[in-house]
Amino acid sequence: MGQISKSDLAMTLDTVLVYMSKIEARVQEAMDGEERRLWVSVGAYSIVCYVGSLRGNEGFLLDLSGLRLYLDEGREPNSKPHVVVPLLGRFKNELGEQYHLILMAAVTGSGLSPRKWLEWLVQAREEEGFTNGPAFRDSDGKLATSRVYEDMFIEVLSEIQEERPDLIPVSVEITD
Repeated sequence: MGQISKSDLAMTLDTVLVYMSKIEARVQEAMDGEERRLWVSVGAYSIVCYVGSLRGNEGFLLDLSGLRLYLDEGREPNSKPHVVVPLLGRFKNELGEQYHLILMAAVTGSGLSPRKWLEWLVQAREEEGFTNGPAFRDSDGKLATSRVYEDMFIEVLSEIQEERPDLIPVSVEITD
């Protein structure tokens, strides 16, 4: 009684392509390694969630040691180019922690590049000295929080809305 419900709005593929190109530009323009690694993390998280159709915090289940273990899969000659995304934890209301391996095209037909982003993510974690544990983590090595990523996500979407109202109309309240 008296509740206001607002459903999430989907991002079109065109919006996602612009969003990912802006994230990549931020990676390239980063002034220091820590900033670059954070933008790499946001880009990798975004692509894993979008291409893998993951919701909410499911992307944070990406396991770094599993990612490193399977990173060369899908590069073999005569195979379909793909990348393995290993999620570790309670997934989709299952009981107990389990591995879930999601296969994604290395490059999608629309031009998204999950392999590139995941390779960048592994490199970023190696620069920080991490080879196992959560792939998405803060500078202290603890599981990252969605709040930091969300702020960066909103920053980029706001920029897209300002530059491309054909993709995100001004009537859309991004922070909602």
